[in-house]
Amino acid sequence: MKCQDIREKFPDILIGEIEQQMMKTIQEHIADCVGCREELENLSLLWAKLEVIPEEQPGPGVREGFYAMLESQKRETEDRVQTKQSMSWIKRLMHNILIPQTVFQNPVVYALLILGFVGGYIVHSFSNSSGEFAALQQEVQQTRQLVALSLLKQPSASDRIMGAAWSRKVEEPDQETLKVLIDILNNDTSSNVRLSALDSLTRFYDYPYVREQLIRSLMEQSSPIVQIALIDLMGEMRDDHALPVLNQLVMKEGTNEQVKTQAKNCIQKLSSKTKI
Repeated sequence: MKCQDIREKFPDILIGEIEQQMMKTIQEHIADCVGCREELENLSLLWAKLEVIPEEQPGPGVREGFYAMLESQKRETEDRVQTKQSMSWIKRLMHNILIPQTVFQNPVVYALLILGFVGGYIVHSFSNSSGEFAALQQEVQQTRQLVALSLLKQPSASDRIMGAAWSRKVEEPDQETLKVLIDILNNDTSSNVRLSALDSLTRFYDYPYVREQLIRSLMEQSSPIVQIALIDLMGEMRDDHALPVLNQLVMKEGTNEQVKTQAKNCIQKLSSKTKI
């Protein structure tokens, strides 16, 4: 198997749904392939700790730290040296809150992270008012959204999965983020990435736009496993708006038999709800 094929299986390892024979093949591959081994190690670490994001509190030396960071960044640019020992203040902060290294390869996002986090903490350090704190919280949400969008557009499936996970940290995503997630749900080459996008969109099911797009996605899906996940979601949400599409799916020629069975069960469940 090629490296790309191996890396496409990493999400299966993380969620514990990898076949024993495939796991053996992957283990043999990463024993010889340093690149794949390091990516799996990094992804495993990030996956395990993604939800453990410390709420950083600004100290009295934030202003000094900010200017020290700028000076440090200037020296690093001049020397073109990037080691763990010489990591800048902001990069250490980003590392501590587990933003993947791929984000820093995008200078625009990197600059926005500096403005969003450091600028926000500096503003907060000069005022304890609820208004300033609310502004800081908004900046943090906007920054998370930018990180999510950047990762969702990466060529690596593991990065896109991480982007979907980051989007779940955004309390009120904008239309662009929702559209990107829906596009991934319908068109991504990896079923694992599609499922991750669906998991993120589930949080926003009460948004009329999201609900409409998820129901429509049932007929657009090429992945049976994603169709089944969508059907389960409709049943869990008791959404009888999905009944017409579910009936179309059952009647559609070429629909996977397991999908048909799941759709029929969901139709029965939702129909019984409408009769009550």
